[in-house]
Amino acid sequence: MPGRHALAVDDEGLQPAPPQPPSGWYADPVDDAQWRWWSGEAWEEHRHPRDPLLANEYAQPGTVKAAQSTVQPLASLPEPETAPTVFDPRDLRGRIPAQSLMEQVLRLSAEATTDAHNGRRKLPDEIHSWYAGAVGERRVADILSRLGDEWTVLHSVPVGSEGSDIDHVLIGPAGVYTINTKHHANKDVWVAGRALRVSNHPQHHISNAAFEARRAAKLLTQASGLTVETAGVVVVVGARKLVIKAAPDGDDVTVGVERDSELLGALQSRRIYSDEQVQRIVDAAVRPRTWSLLPVSTVDPRDLQSHFEALEPELAADARRLSQVASKGAATARPQRTAPSRPPSRRPSKKRRSILPGLMKLAVFAVALIIAVNYLGSLGAPSAPAPASFASAELEQSALSQAAGTAAFALDQLSPSGVRPASLVIGEDSTLKTPDGSVVVALPVGTTADYAPSADGLSYTLTLTGPQHGSAVTVTPEAGVVPAPATAS
Repeated sequence: MPGRHALAVDDEGLQPAPPQPPSGWYADPVDDAQWRWWSGEAWEEHRHPRDPLLANEYAQPGTVKAAQSTVQPLASLPEPETAPTVFDPRDLRGRIPAQSLMEQVLRLSAEATTDAHNGRRKLPDEIHSWYAGAVGERRVADILSRLGDEWTVLHSVPVGSEGSDIDHVLIGPAGVYTINTKHHANKDVWVAGRALRVSNHPQHHISNAAFEARRAAKLLTQASGLTVETAGVVVVVGARKLVIKAAPDGDDVTVGVERDSELLGALQSRRIYSDEQVQRIVDAAVRPRTWSLLPVSTVDPRDLQSHFEALEPELAADARRLSQVASKGAATARPQRTAPSRPPSRRPSKKRRSILPGLMKLAVFAVALIIAVNYLGSLGAPSAPAPASFASAELEQSALSQAAGTAAFALDQLSPSGVRPASLVIGEDSTLKTPDGSVVVALPVGTTADYAPSADGLSYTLTLTGPQHGSAVTVTPEAGVVPAPATAS
């Protein structure tokens, strides 16, 4: 959750915000120090300073006075026929979901080559990961659009000096959140403390979300004059399973991990900011220079989205084609059984050949084979593999901890009903297995395992002891992986 309080600071010295422009005048998209006239169809070359002291007078477009830089009362200004929805690069509310990712997708699309054989455009391979990310961010943005009017949602917020962005920033009476969207379609996600694994591969989502929230809190505090505390949220899109073994640990920052479908329910409803404080934070958050000193993108999001959506059918078709190629490749990689070819028939030789030389060769081969078998048997059974070697107890315990975490994840996978196996055994290949032979984890050679399930099978304790230094770790569904005292030196 975001912080419990917000401390106001003295407003003395703050400059009054420029007034809203009168009808027909809008913020100049190329110069934030002036207003500019919109004719109803295009921008005109009539501008006026955004000076609060001159707010009551503006030049009238199309008049001699305007050409002479004189002014006239606001009441006589003509109204444009249609008020445009103008993109203002100085206000981050104009950015669209996944804007940064869309820009990257279009840049990569421009690098596409043409296949000389079929004339088809060949898109760069990396474009598909960027596209998948954009799909995830747009999905989360659609969910966030259901929030009430008391919330301000910013998308694809450029931050820092290296071209990074924050997927979504939420500001409301209940707090400030930074959201990091991760699209893991049909993958299993496992969370415990600082660890997050996707299909058993470690990821840095939690530490990254904590960093984003910490940086946003600092920047918004500096820009708004309030003490702004920010929570980070990792939103998992499309996952097959999300298992939270222990609450995410973001150190000094609150971090949550949620499915996209459960995001709105995870946002707290308790008010911690007043309406005035919310507005001050919003005013700071919508200014690009609050987040980054890099030049502001002047790409019109409407044009960007139009080009991106026009490209989507090609991206989808290319993804299907690559999937089919991968499937065919996997099929051809399997060894195929073929019937032995029949040797060409030949007419029997009229001259009968003696079979004695062949019998002699066969006898010699049989004798050699018997001698070889007897010799190998005299060598005895092969010796067992040597135990794993670790330079220190710390390295041994680290290897055991990794094996224990993998085992915990595998036991969850092998227990869809929640009831764990009644026993586990270590095979000759040093793999920990269930009674039916399912592999739980490969252990360092020589490791011993003590597995004790609860009476109802819903919990268990698994202790792994190292082969060299006696290091040990214990894992349970409730506590996760916990180092245990060494049993030997």
